[in-house]
Formats: sequence, structure tokens, C-alpha cells
Amino acid sequence: HTGNEYAVMFPQTHLETEYDLQIIITSREDAIVDILSPYPGVNQTVNVKSTEGLIVHIPSNFTSWFNDTYSKGILVKSNKQISVYGSAQRESTYGEAFMTIPTRFLSNAYYAASYNYTLATVVALHDDTQLNKSYTSSFLNSTLQETLSSLKTDDSVSSRRTSIQLTSNKQIGVIASSRCFNQFARLKKVPSKKYCSQALSYIPPIRALGNVFIIPQMAKANSSLLHIESDWKTHNYVLFRNEVSNETANFTIDYQHELEPGLPYVMETSLPSVAVLFIGLAKSTYSTSILIPSIRQYSNHYKFIAPFNSNFQHSAIIMIENKHVNGLKFDGQPLKSVYTDSKTINAENTLYEVISMNITEGLHDVHHVENDVTFGLIALGFSATDVYGFPVGLYLGEENCKDQ
Repeated sequence: HTGNEYAVMFPQTHLETEYDLQIIITSREDAIVDILSPYPGVNQTVNVKSTEGLIVHIPSNFTSWFNDTYSKGILVKSNKQISVYGSAQRESTYGEAFMTIPTRFLSNAYYAASYNYTLATVVALHDDTQLNKSYTSSFLNSTLQETLSSLKTDDSVSSRRTSIQLTSNKQIGVIASSRCFNQFARLKKVPSKKYCSQALSYIPPIRALGNVFIIPQMAKANSSLLHIESDWKTHNYVLFRNEVSNETANFTIDYQHELEPGLPYVMETSLPSVAVLFIGLAKSTYSTSILIPSIRQYSNHYKFIAPFNSNFQHSAIIMIENKHVNGLKFDGQPLKSVYTDSKTINAENTLYEVISMNITEGLHDVHHVENDVTFGLIALGFSATDVYGFPVGLYLGEENCKDQ
């Protein structure tokens, strides 16, 4: 899931305040990294130490807006393999975070998965990129076209329960977010417009999607809603299973399912799908979304920075085959010596452990001692009023990235 080049963009914000926009970089070797953008005040070259990582601050007016005349994509290029994350923080109690995907794995077809009032932000990698934005719902079926230059961003907005599919003639990157999402508003507990969350997720291309997902327990979550999207023209069969329930459904385009937040689930779909979990935590004002990796997207080694300050309590959630738990190392220590909670679930006739642990702010290194053992990793944090969450990496190996 690491790479030498990334395309980063920041969708428009929803609150009338300035954000601290950040590009967070980690590396297993010391690296020299170029931050490049046509937008003024962004270009710089930075040194990233393997023992520290680096947070690069981006001008707060850099967020993408509709019909923006500026090119607001950022190219992050490194002489060593790196991992790149994005973050948008406000004051000390609000923030969003997302993982980005190396450009060599980006493609030309995406489902812009977001639960409500979707905002899909696209960045073009090349000049003369022809972008098709297709909208579908029970009352709408239309397509718009745009031509984008290199590092130009474009925003697509849908109304409630309208899905967006994005296709192009050249590589693009896609962030799915929300114009205004709040889990508590959805449950009719607070006014929706007062506490808008962006719910940012950098979406993998259709050709790299999977069918089997482990959805971890969110012990502190007040509510959990899973949103799934897949092929628009074919019926998809979905199975949700855990130790107390077994539910099935058929759908086309998209599907939502309420989850019991204290238990892990296995989800299996008949068609490759993208799955995004929306959560709100008890006593939290804001909500977040977490792109859930499929089992085929698990990796072997992750290095990441818990991106927020000490007002957040940080945690990590690991999904790994039961028989391989003993080989996990977290910051150089055997995982069994540091984790706080574990639950077992069966996926593809294999027992998996879903492990939660509290972690500190700052840099963390998680790997398995056997190079061919893979596992999923999600970073999660919460404060008195907010929550963030993101997958730390997605393995999108070369076999997943052949041209369609």
C-alpha cells in the first residue's frame, strides 16, 4: 500500500471557520519528498525521517469549491516508498482524516460511496481528462461531462440517496464525502445543520474492490450504519453475519444496514463492492466515516501517525487470522502484551481475531514477522465532541490494477 507518488485534494469544508489542512507522511526509510501544486504557496521540498514522520501544513484556503477556477490538486512525490494521509482540523476538538492511494493504483472508474448528500471530489492526473459524472436514484438518471487539466479538481454533489458513478478516459483520484452528515441528526437527536461532518473517504477504483469484509466492533459507538455500493445494473446479494445474527438482502446500486456497534460482523457480497461505515460516538457532536477494507486489501506492514492532539483518545483496530496473532508486533512489542479487547469471528471458513487497543498520539509501526501474513488496520480516535477514523492502508497489488 506504499508508493512514491500520491495525489491529494481537500473537499470543501462546511463550517464557517478556517481549517488546519495537513498532509501526513510516514516512511520506513528517510525520504526526500516534493509537494507540488499549481496553486500558489503549496510547493515545497521536505525531509521525512523514518523515526518521526512529518506533518505538512497546507494553506487553509486550499479546499476545493464548486466551479473553482484554480487547480487545487497536490502531487506528493518521494525518492523512497511512503504512506500519505490527509487531515482537516479545526481548533482542538474537530477533525477529519483519510488515507490516500498511490497514483499507480488509481484508475478510471469509481463508485462515490457516501450515505447522504454525497460530495465526490475528483483530481485529474493528466491533461485532457474527460470526466463522466453519472447520477442515479429512484427519481433521477443523468450524466454530466467535464474536461480537466492535470491536478484540476472537480466537485459533484447529489441530493439525498442519489448515487454517483465516476468514469474517465485517464487516471483520476476520488474522495467521497458528505455535504452535511451527522449520525445524531439521522437519529433525530440534534439539528443537522449545526454539526456537519465531512465524512471523508479516499475511494479505491472499481477494479480493486473485494467481496468479503470484516467490520470491526466499535465499542464506544452510539450508532453504526454501513453503506454499500456496487454495480448499478446487476442485483447484488449481501450477507451480514456475527455471533448473534445472520441477515441477507438483495439490492442494486446501494444498500444501508444498521449494525450493533459492540460486535464485529462479516459481510459477503456477490459482486465486488465498496463499503463505508458511518459512526457516531456516545457524547459526541460530530460523526465520521471509515472506508472498510476487504480481506483481499489487507497488508503486512503499516506505519502511521495518530493525527490529532491530546484532546483525542486514540485507538487501533486489527483484523487478522487467529493463527497468526502471535507474530504481530506493535511498535516493536508483541501485540498480545498491549491490546485491550479481542473478539473472534469466522470469515471464509477461517477464524479471525478483531483486536482493539488504546494507543498514544504520534508515530506507530505495526507489522507481522512473516512477510506473507496480511491483516487489516483501522485508526480511530474520539474526543468529547468528535470522532475520526480511517483505514491505515489498502493493499491494491499489481494483479488488482490491470487496465479494464
